[in-house]
Amino acid sequence: MKRCLVLIGLLVTYIFVFESLAFGAKTELTLWMFSLTPETQKWMQEELVPQFEKKFPDYTVRVQYVPYEGYREKIGTALSAKTLPDIFEEGTQSAGWMASSGTVIPVDKWTKTWPEVKDFYPAAWQQPQYQGRQWGIPFYMHPSTLLYWKDTFKEVGLDPNKPPYTQEAYLEYAKKLQKVEGNRTVRLGGWAPDGWRALFQEFEVVIQRFKGKLVSEDYTKVLFDGEEGIKALSYLVKLHQTVYPPGVAKLPEQAPIPWFSQKAIAMHFRAHTTEVKNVLRYNPEAFKDLGFGIPLRAEGYTRKVSIQWRNSLFISVNCKNPDVAIEFIKLFVSPKNNVRYCDLQGYVPVRKSALSLKSVQESPYMGKFMTLAGPYGHDVVSPPSYFELRQKAGIFFEEATLGKRTVKSAIEEAAKVWKEQLPKEPKPVIPPGY
Repeated sequence: MKRCLVLIGLLVTYIFVFESLAFGAKTELTLWMFSLTPETQKWMQEELVPQFEKKFPDYTVRVQYVPYEGYREKIGTALSAKTLPDIFEEGTQSAGWMASSGTVIPVDKWTKTWPEVKDFYPAAWQQPQYQGRQWGIPFYMHPSTLLYWKDTFKEVGLDPNKPPYTQEAYLEYAKKLQKVEGNRTVRLGGWAPDGWRALFQEFEVVIQRFKGKLVSEDYTKVLFDGEEGIKALSYLVKLHQTVYPPGVAKLPEQAPIPWFSQKAIAMHFRAHTTEVKNVLRYNPEAFKDLGFGIPLRAEGYTRKVSIQWRNSLFISVNCKNPDVAIEFIKLFVSPKNNVRYCDLQGYVPVRKSALSLKSVQESPYMGKFMTLAGPYGHDVVSPPSYFELRQKAGIFFEEATLGKRTVKSAIEEAAKVWKEQLPKEPKPVIPPGY
């Protein structure tokens, strides 16, 4: 009898301890990110997550670094296995394929009445939109603007305080700044896109300077095969052939110190914070010679546009606590946390009010990029097959720069590819209740 009472007592104690532990256990949200250094992950786990736990004591967040290589395949595998993380990062042209594959849920129900939306740069906020719905929330932008070397301008008789404001002036400046010895380029007069990927990316930007578009807003019509598309590609071909003339060796692709930091590239109209950071790292004494310009516009047009990478956080279709997940994202993109993350990663905040923060004002580049480039990011187009369409069209554009086909032919062939694919693109998958 005594032994039986002891066993019952132990069983009651075990049940009490088990229930106590279960009662005190936190519900865990998982977050996958590839834009994450060890230092940033440490800050998120040690500072950001505790902030969240203070607001939501029954929840915690596990931050996981997932390498970018094979990232999309990992998302696809997790979708099939129904093991997607609650929240995950994706890039600039991702909204279309994620929405159409049923990977994510739209977030309009939380953002429509969120007053802080107006504090985001419009270009950044537009990135995760597709077919009229908001699918994610941007957490950093990587804008670009014109950087140039003032002393190099002086060397060729250009006013160091008057950088080019139009793409046509950029081309003329590049001709003066280009330096060739024998059949070898020793100084690139101005950076220009080279290769199918960069050419198509810049085509997306330049056509917008001419008030053109790639496709209609509902993704049913191809629009870049008109006059604006011809003008855009004609400019890019002319620029390419100016700074990469046939028979003249280019600067080698790889260098121990980046070419712009060495002043081997006189101007760069697609310069990101990376270029400034490299100057500060590899050639800090030259920083005083570095000039900041504004995104270019086309002659006779008013819109300034530059390429701008923007990544967002999305809530997966497998998330069981989306109301809580959205609150974590909102905390992450609050001005102070947004600035801290971007400072650690070398990016630019998506919140306009971040300009008032001391750390932004003291940064040698963050405030400049927010002011000069933040408002002028290109409009993102993201059909589900964007990456395949970009490559197929970009190859025709590259052939035009190499003189293998005319601009008109390149535009026609590229448009044909897009026209064949757009009607086949799957529609967004909207889960019930959204």
